[in-house]
Amino acid sequence: MSKSGTDRSLNLISFGLFLLLIGAVYLNAPQIFSFIEKFFRDLQLVRVTDNLFLPAPISNHPEFYSTVELFSYAYGITQGLLFILGYALDASLGKRYEFLSGTVFWIGVGYLFGLLSSRSVAWFHLLSGIIILLGFSIIIGALLRRRSGD
Repeated sequence: MSKSGTDRSLNLISFGLFLLLIGAVYLNAPQIFSFIEKFFRDLQLVRVTDNLFLPAPISNHPEFYSTVELFSYAYGITQGLLFILGYALDASLGKRYEFLSGTVFWIGVGYLFGLLSSRSVAWFHLLSGIIILLGFSIIIGALLRRRSGD
C-alpha cells in the first residue's frame, strides 16, 4: 500500500477510535449531556482586562471536568498507539508526527482538566495551558516535518 493509502487508513482508524471513545464516555457517564448542559448554562462573561471579556463557569463542575480528563487521556493514548502503528505500517513521517503532536496535546489536556477538577488551577489557567499545548504541538509537528523534509 502506498504511503498516502496508509495515511488514509490511519485517519479512518483514528476517526473510528474517536467514535468508540465517545461511545465509551457515554457508557461510563450516561449523564454526560446533563453535565454539558449545566456547564454551558453556568458560563458568564468575566472581565479579564478593561476591554476584554471571556466566558468562564461561575461554579465548579468536577463531573464534567473529570469526564473530559478521561476522554483526553484515552484519546491521547490512541494517538500514541497510532504513532507506533504508523511506524509498523510505514506511514508518511508527516502522519506519524501528526499523531505524536496529538499525543502530546491530548495527554496535556487531560492533565489540565484533572487539575481543574481538583481545583488546583483556575479556569483561565486551564485556557492558558491549552493555548500553550496547542503552540507546543504545532512547534513539535513543524520541527519534525522540517527535519524529515515531509
